[in-house]
Amino acid sequence: MSNLGIIDYVIIGTGKDHYPLEESMFKKLKDKGIKVDVIPTFEACSTFNVCNEDGLNICAFLIPGNL
Repeated sequence: MSNLGIIDYVIIGTGKDHYPLEESMFKKLKDKGIKVDVIPTFEACSTFNVCNEDGLNICAFLIPGNL
């Protein structure tokens, strides 16, 4: 478990389908040791819940799954 307020992992849910985003968008986060995943929203929600249960400091940006 990490220190309070420090994000370990950012998940971006891209809706119904996977839409890859440019790696350069996440360079600053990855340089600080923050893991970033871009996946369909359904998977993002499941991953978020598992990581939250494991005590990770996690942040999610989610586009509705029906889009």
